[in-house]
Amino acid sequence: MTSTRASRRNKTNNWQQEFSGVNNHEYFDELTDPRDITHLQYFEYCFPRSADKLLLHRHWSNVVLPIIEKSKNRALKAQYKRLKNEWEDTVATESFWEKIEDVEFERAQKRIERKHQISLEENAADQLQSAFIYLTKKMKQHHKKLTDDLDDVGPTFVTPFNKMDDKELTWSQSGENDEEQVDEEQEGDGDQEDESQESQEDKTQSSDVDENYQAPKGFRESIRDHREHKKGHARPTNSRPSINRLPQPESSQTVYPANQSSAIDPESVDKDTGSRDKSKIHEPVDTDPKMKHRITRPLTEKGRRSFSERYKRLGGKWVLQSGTVVEDILFEAGSKISCDTYRFMLDLDDPSVKRLFSLEDWKEITAGLPSQEMYSDAAAIYLDSFCKVKTSEELDKALRIRPDDVECQLIYYCLVQW
Repeated sequence: MTSTRASRRNKTNNWQQEFSGVNNHEYFDELTDPRDITHLQYFEYCFPRSADKLLLHRHWSNVVLPIIEKSKNRALKAQYKRLKNEWEDTVATESFWEKIEDVEFERAQKRIERKHQISLEENAADQLQSAFIYLTKKMKQHHKKLTDDLDDVGPTFVTPFNKMDDKELTWSQSGENDEEQVDEEQEGDGDQEDESQESQEDKTQSSDVDENYQAPKGFRESIRDHREHKKGHARPTNSRPSINRLPQPESSQTVYPANQSSAIDPESVDKDTGSRDKSKIHEPVDTDPKMKHRITRPLTEKGRRSFSERYKRLGGKWVLQSGTVVEDILFEAGSKISCDTYRFMLDLDDPSVKRLFSLEDWKEITAGLPSQEMYSDAAAIYLDSFCKVKTSEELDKALRIRPDDVECQLIYYCLVQW
């Protein structure tokens, strides 16, 4: 009796085996009661696409329903009428496939948007690279033109903070240098050669002159006095400049020629704020004879105005917590020095730069660099206009027609980011 009940239980529990030849038969294996079978759940279990609609419909109507109809299991066969009625009700089925199509459409839309975003990013990167190359060329041309203008106007822009060692510029007072001795010997030889040439010229001239000719009274004495005066006023060797050869004097001060002024006037220092040290920053002396005539020329009023106008165009200045503007300090210090070039270079290792700021400002400067602001909306709109460029003529037109100050903003931004 017990074995008969067990065999009946196995027959009722093995109704899933009748679907072993059906695609995705695991759906039926997971069910425990035939009453839970629905065609929509079966479709959903198959992870269908909208393109699989016809295939699944044929499989359900031609394979699954006939198995249920001809099943020997009473519980399974009893579900045939219910499943057939549900299958003939196409409203629920079509609603199911509409949801599938909506999900696929959303996925496709996201893929298209992602591809479009990637394309825009790549296009923007190419445009920025092209713009950077173009701006770099323009900057070089602008720098070359500025250099040519400086040659005509005079030394306008200055470099205030070159690293100078204390031993670089000293004046030799001893005259014990080897090079000086060599120069003295060369000068002595040159004087002897001059005297011999002059004596030979006198002899040749005297041979051409008539022997009976008598020079005026005092003529020969004046010639002799002139030669002695020339020897007595020769350039002294103990006042020649020596570079990197003589030790630093005890006073540790660099002596400069009379025509060289200090870099920063102590009277111009703000005593209330104490933002700068009162110690003088001397201008380095260039010993190159080719550059000497350019350095010693004074700044013209036209050059100062040009320098000030160019400085006003500079944007994105660094304002410290105390209200000190870093670029203004560098501009004020550098505008008083005569040199050919000027650069807003904040060298943290240069003591002359450190003396321009207070201790609190210097701590803030050395703590970290400021974040650079993005360029203006006009510059952003100008860069976005390159998205519509399709031909070389349109590209040339877009590069040539720019709003005011956009080029300066992009050059400054690229240089800071670089």
